Amino acid sequence: MGDHNIDDRNRIPNPLKSGASNIKAFVSFKNSTDRVVDVVWMNFNGQRQSFTENGLAQGQQLNMHTYEGHPWIARDKLTADMLEFVDHGVGKLVYMPEPWDGRRGYRAPIVKIRVPMFSLYERSLQVVRQLLQNKDDVDELEIPKQVKYDLSHVRDIIPHAP
Repeated sequence: MGDHNIDDRNRIPNPLKSGASNIKAFVSFKNSTDRVVDVVWMNFNGQRQSFTENGLAQGQQLNMHTYEGHPWIARDKLTADMLEFVDHGVGKLVYMPEPWDGRRGYRAPIVKIRVPMFSLYERSLQVVRQLLQNKDDVDELEIPKQVKYDLSHVRDIIPHAP
């Protein structure tokens, strides 16, 4: 798995966004999880743009024509938990496409999406979120403010560029 902890990499504002590029890249994202996946491009303003309106089901692939310097993230469509890409055998929360070399007959790399090794803290947050009846129930819990924030703002978390 990747060499990172889910809860440590999301604590500061994020500059993750696409840079200007005309260097083509191709990729095929494959959902290797049992979850429905949302594949998201981080646009030029750092805003998320989903390319999977209904999600990517287990085993499905999404073929993308993209550009070098355009970051991609993957999330669980239902829970918004971060998922990771397997790029050259290494788990990464952000996928940065490699440029197309211009060859005819080029086959886009297949980049698998998998569930990362969550830290105990992040996994605990996931379990508590599942137990809550609605988002407002977080305010009733007798827990530190930072934990309340982390419980209620999972969709705001964006990983940092590699």
